Amino acid sequence: MSKKEELRKLLKAYINKTQEPDIPYATFRSILDKYLERYEGELKELASVKNELDQHLPPLLTELGEEGIVEVIQKPDGSKTLRFLEFYRELIEQRYKVMQNRGDTPFPSEQSFSIMFPPDILVPVDVKVDFGSYLELGEHQPPRILRILFPELSKSLLVTTPLLSRVLLELALQKIRQYLRNQKNATYIQHKLVPLFRGRERILKDQMINVLTKPDLTLQDLMNPTDFIYQFWSQTTSFLLKELLEKKEKLEEENDLAIAAYLIGAYSIFYKGKTTKERETETALKTLSGYFEKSPYAYTFHDIFTFKDSKGFPLVKKIDNPTLQQFLDRQTTPADPRSLPEIIKVKTIDKKEYFISRSTVSKLLLERSFSLFREIRAHIVQDWYEALQADEKRKEWKDPQAFEEYAQSVLKQLDPLFYSLLNFSLLFLILEQVKPNPMEKEFLESVLDRKGKKIHPITKIFRLYPE
Repeated sequence: MSKKEELRKLLKAYINKTQEPDIPYATFRSILDKYLERYEGELKELASVKNELDQHLPPLLTELGEEGIVEVIQKPDGSKTLRFLEFYRELIEQRYKVMQNRGDTPFPSEQSFSIMFPPDILVPVDVKVDFGSYLELGEHQPPRILRILFPELSKSLLVTTPLLSRVLLELALQKIRQYLRNQKNATYIQHKLVPLFRGRERILKDQMINVLTKPDLTLQDLMNPTDFIYQFWSQTTSFLLKELLEKKEKLEEENDLAIAAYLIGAYSIFYKGKTTKERETETALKTLSGYFEKSPYAYTFHDIFTFKDSKGFPLVKKIDNPTLQQFLDRQTTPADPRSLPEIIKVKTIDKKEYFISRSTVSKLLLERSFSLFREIRAHIVQDWYEALQADEKRKEWKDPQAFEEYAQSVLKQLDPLFYSLLNFSLLFLILEQVKPNPMEKEFLESVLDRKGKKIHPITKIFRLYPE
């Protein structure tokens, strides 16, 4: 156990004993010395630096502060107090555990606890405005206590951020389920919903049964909603809130039912938006993949950012950067060392990086070879004509090896990507794993020297002769 964890354990033990989460720093130092004498065997790391504790404590407390466990409060007189924030969070989380075992337990509010919560540790959250942003953060946020506020309700709700993603939603559904278990209530809600779901009465009836008897399925449906599920919860919670908010005086369970309705409405909107975005992203990725099958077949990262959908909307507006990067990483990573990835990443001699679908490599090479046959010859003829005009004598005119090197330099200049794709291992695997069409296969075979396990000379591929 590290020094930091030992310090946390010590603080927690002391706070649980005293039930006082604020400790004057001087008291804390005195307690720490006593604990180290009494429990040296259990606090080995701290005990090893007990003579230098005043140097080690500030950075340890800073670390605990960054994790939301301890807050160091500096008072005007220069004294310090340690506030053990975890104490408050655990109080709230224990209340939610009670709710999970006893469904009639009210949602926790500040008034439902015997202690006072320091106002500065409670983050106010409007259920209609801010709640979704905390759901979006998910696990990527520090542990905090949220004070959720509901329009037209005097009661607010305390919850810790780790409970947002699942526990709070389960308990809100549990409150709705308890309400619907009363046959009169279930009949009332179904009567309200029937006109909105004409032709889908059977689906509506099945959904009501699921809410009452299948809590896990109900939860999963809400987190991955179809249009029907979203409409069901949107309308159900709207009817409940309309009825409940009209009451000037509300019982505890009516306040909790209204809170549950507000929460489920907010969760529904969040998950509907998330599901819609995921579908849009999936469609955009399919469209993006299709670009790699189209001419010019090879694309830079900058090119990918210019891809558009059928309506002319940029695809990257529908795909966030991490998702795009994950897609490219996945597509450019082979399943095993002997396989080609779906998309091949090629870095050319002019330092550009291209993404090319493995299924189009042979097509790209064949199509470009047609124009290169003419361009290389034209380049050489012009170059040599100028050399003759200048009365130059070139080594490559008579030396076959020099002519090959010259031909390579011309190809590098005219088409760096084509030159960079002339890799024996790559083209051999294209032949073996992609199975190109007969014309493409014939061209690749003309490029590969299978016996020598290398690429044929450029002069042979393009039938170049120094005469």
